[in-house]
Amino acid sequence: MTENTDPTAKRPVDVVNAMYAAANRGDMAGVTDAYAEDVVIEEAASLPFGGVYHGHDGFKAFIDAFTGSWEHFSNADLQVLDAGDTVIGLSRLQARSKRGVDVDVPLAEFFRVKDGRIVELKPFYFDGEAITRAIRG
Repeated sequence: MTENTDPTAKRPVDVVNAMYAAANRGDMAGVTDAYAEDVVIEEAASLPFGGVYHGHDGFKAFIDAFTGSWEHFSNADLQVLDAGDTVIGLSRLQARSKRGVDVDVPLAEFFRVKDGRIVELKPFYFDGEAITRAIRG
């Protein structure tokens, strides 16, 4: 890993913390701005919102698919772990599906940050089957 010597550069962990803070404020412009133009988001294909999403258009498609599945959702008990250019968000996805089914599932999100922007996101849900059941029945 190459150490960044630019004192004005944001640390990767700060980029991810700022993205989570923007999400908690409902600031979608702030969330989108945290992601690089060429971001790649990989959700497990087995999930209702699964797939590989590319760029800001893909990010918006992912957000639409994810938020369209839930009446409401939150990341409870969030911990953000600094691992250099990789940042790990550990939380519990607490959500109610559009069908009215509640889920509370451990979640690990792996972010890769380059030049102050998130370039890759890979979320891992402890119980993807519970998520699929809540959304699809």
